[in-house]
Amino acid sequence: MFNKKFICPECDSTIKINLSDYITDESSDERSMGTETEYSIEAEGVCPNCNYEYSVSGSIYEYPVGAENYNDLKID
Repeated sequence: MFNKKFICPECDSTIKINLSDYITDESSDERSMGTETEYSIEAEGVCPNCNYEYSVSGSIYEYPVGAENYNDLKID
């Protein structure tokens, strides 16, 4: 769920990131099939191909437990 691939905004190469190290906040709500958890993400890094300094931000929503329901992640 936290292993993601992004396209570098500068050179279009693939960047692989494990976002579990970049969780800045976590919130939960009870729903009909159990707990829905929102993980807020803020990450920065450098493209290994062109050295572009990028940032990734947004959220990953887990619902039901163990399954990614949705994400709104963006790379800039």
